[in-house]
Amino acid sequence: MKDIINIFVIAPSQTKLIETFYKNVHKLMHDGYSILVHDTTPLIQMIKNFNNDFQFRLLVHMEFKGKQLNEIHEAAGWNEMRPLKEAFPNGEFVFFTREVEIFPNRGKIVETVEHDGYKILYGSLMTYQRFFSDVPINVRGSLAVSVELGQDVAPTTSQKSIKAKEIKERGSYDVVILTVILKEFEAIKEVFSFAKKSSPTYNIDGLRLWSKTISQKDKSKINILAGMIGTPGNLSSYLEADAVLKKNNVDLMVLCGIAAGSKETGTHIYSVAVADTVTYYENQKLKSESTTSYRLKPIPIQPKLEKDLPFIQERLPKLKEQMLRLAEKPPYAKRDFNKKEWIDAKWIDKINITSGNILSGEKLLADGISFGKLADVVQISKHAVSAEMEGYGFAKACLHNYQSRFMIFRGISDYGGAEKSDPLTDKYQYLAANAAAITLKEYLINIYQPEKK
Repeated sequence: MKDIINIFVIAPSQTKLIETFYKNVHKLMHDGYSILVHDTTPLIQMIKNFNNDFQFRLLVHMEFKGKQLNEIHEAAGWNEMRPLKEAFPNGEFVFFTREVEIFPNRGKIVETVEHDGYKILYGSLMTYQRFFSDVPINVRGSLAVSVELGQDVAPTTSQKSIKAKEIKERGSYDVVILTVILKEFEAIKEVFSFAKKSSPTYNIDGLRLWSKTISQKDKSKINILAGMIGTPGNLSSYLEADAVLKKNNVDLMVLCGIAAGSKETGTHIYSVAVADTVTYYENQKLKSESTTSYRLKPIPIQPKLEKDLPFIQERLPKLKEQMLRLAEKPPYAKRDFNKKEWIDAKWIDKINITSGNILSGEKLLADGISFGKLADVVQISKHAVSAEMEGYGFAKACLHNYQSRFMIFRGISDYGGAEKSDPLTDKYQYLAANAAAITLKEYLINIYQPEKK
């Protein structure tokens, strides 16, 4: 019998549940393997690519905003389940929740209830003996694929021409820049002066990419392709980076955006962290007496690119100059930072460009202590300078496509603590995204040299 993959869909904001998942992942092995994803868009594409004999269970975490079972369509998790059911109408996917108070039989054991055509598991997820007994197994070959996915519909004339171009023509670019969220992409478009309201040059399975040519200080031209992944997580970044590399010849792949930093390592808010290594920290061995050992997976950047890092740090005066100019424009105001414990009103004096180890996992750190604990554990490279959720998937996709030249630039938007929930942090994320974009542009114009083929 083939291994069965147990796929859990849990929103990245559910940090405590995610931590519980990883602490107990060995119990969830059951008769197969268990993986965690945060977004269903790349998951749908992944399921489409499974072999026909592939077997899997799929569970979506549900959190009720109210306390009524009939509020299922308003519960957190519904927006994750809905596209899955639309894509695979006969797929047997279930919800799971810990909110037992709205159900009958509120015991510790796992129970199930049918509601509105969906099966819901509820109870303590610490009880695993019966956890999978009521979860149906899906076989990829038996899943009907909705025509909305374009599987069984004849393409239009425009679709045919686009598809022909993708098959027959392979693009060639000096640099591809990927961002994750809209603020990061807007910063790239602003800093690199992309034309406003321009149409994308390229569309790879929904990933829209814009092209531009910039001049280096010696008047050499660099061809750039830039786009937005759209959903956080290492799985999403892997899939989109992989898609780009399968369609294009690229000299340098870059992931550019925001992340959590650390005062202890000098990555203050609105500073920039550039990776010399990216390390995946989620693989763990759970031993007796509740002790955990980490099975770290570090990926260093190419040694030739590592030599560029000290020269990137020399661009700090240019970064400060442009950041100060940006911060003086509306909607930003110096008074915003008055009486904020997590940032100094004179933050411009503390920003820095530093290089080191970027920690990558599946958790959105917001408790104020996890980053510090991870930094103590992950003693690789000089020090941990940042923590995020996409770098490892991005780097892994590069290596799987024999793309050894990649870099990661991260503007620091918070310290992975309570400040992440401060409305001011959300307002000023664009500043952090700009810091990363400005530093990247300074690198490409003044330091970057394409590798000779």
